Amino acid sequence: MIPRAQFKEIWRLISRSLWIRPALYCIAATGVVWLATISDNILGRFYFYDVSQETIADLLGIIASSMLAVTIFAVSVMNAAYASAIRATTPRAFEIMVADSSTKQALSSFLGAFIFAVVGVIGLNENLYGQTGRAVMLVVTLGIFVWVVGTFVYWIDHVTQLGQMRHTLLRVASTAEKSLIDYLSRPVNQATPVAPEVVHDNKGHPITAGEGGVVKTLSVTQLVTLARDCDVEIDIALIAGDPVGPKDVLCYVSGSDPDKAFVRSVRNCFVIGYNRDPAQDPELSLRLLAEIADRALSPGVNDPGTAIDVLDALNRVFAKAFEESSRAEPADAEPRVRMPVIAPETFIRAAFAQIGRDGAGQIEVAERLQHSLCTLARSAPPEYQDAICDYARQAARCSEEALNNEWEIGRVRRAADWCQ
Repeated sequence: MIPRAQFKEIWRLISRSLWIRPALYCIAATGVVWLATISDNILGRFYFYDVSQETIADLLGIIASSMLAVTIFAVSVMNAAYASAIRATTPRAFEIMVADSSTKQALSSFLGAFIFAVVGVIGLNENLYGQTGRAVMLVVTLGIFVWVVGTFVYWIDHVTQLGQMRHTLLRVASTAEKSLIDYLSRPVNQATPVAPEVVHDNKGHPITAGEGGVVKTLSVTQLVTLARDCDVEIDIALIAGDPVGPKDVLCYVSGSDPDKAFVRSVRNCFVIGYNRDPAQDPELSLRLLAEIADRALSPGVNDPGTAIDVLDALNRVFAKAFEESSRAEPADAEPRVRMPVIAPETFIRAAFAQIGRDGAGQIEVAERLQHSLCTLARSAPPEYQDAICDYARQAARCSEEALNNEWEIGRVRRAADWCQ
């Protein structure tokens, strides 16, 4: 039986794969053609207009000859748009961009229509359709034709935005917003929250990872079930986003000595891979936004306007996450399982550190950063207030050292008065 955490990771990879929708559409197209071949037996008693084979053959030929070219064109345009977006933002945004459902939908439609036309032509040449079957094929062919044309028009409008900076920024911000809401709503799921030092001071039996990489995700629910079934206590040492080596401790088990089966079950609750997943790692998704601003602030690009747009996006991400998480009902904490929580300063540093460092010498960015932190402080929970104010003071000091004009330094000081 596949463990729940491993199953979720497999399903996530399949759902994000580009081939899954075209494969399903091709199966559906083949199924429609098969239904047309048996429709004479099912609907034989109904009257249908006698459609000639030449009419259907011409329509299917047009679809078959054009859809393959359209699919190749769509793939080339998609790759060019992705490359343009990644060059303008950050390479780590590719995974978010390639998960675009609109592009998958369009490619699936084009390829599915091509497969339908090819299989339909084969059926015509083999005389598989009777009078009713030809009528069904005509109706379905016209429907697919309208559907493909509509999809193509919509996709052309969509792909014009795909390579734009604003579209990429919105996609990354949306991913950051969702991952941060998911974490803040239930930071430890069903476990009991503790400070990291409490876990590492544990004297229980350590269970090591056995492999290296990074923790992509973990199933706290499954660990809670193990703790209840085996009547043990589990202190989780590593969480999503932490680097891990073969001898690093995943968790500590107290109450009994774990056997090999238990150790294997615990390891299966942790998904270890090569890269972190921004959809399940709020710190990484916030850092991706900061990287977009950091690249815009580089001397070769010199685009402070994009950095300001990122600051505005970060404000919205945090405000939405604080609002949604405040309405979430906390899960019942299981005392047998304890898990460290991510400190507020970790999220603040991931979101604003790069912008504050590399934008310190640009008055527009430095001043907007102070305004953004001030706005964030007004809506943040109490545990975030100190971290926001501390970083605002640090950013102000960096700007005072980087700026040369007194009037610019004065603007930064006035903008930072709220945290003094």
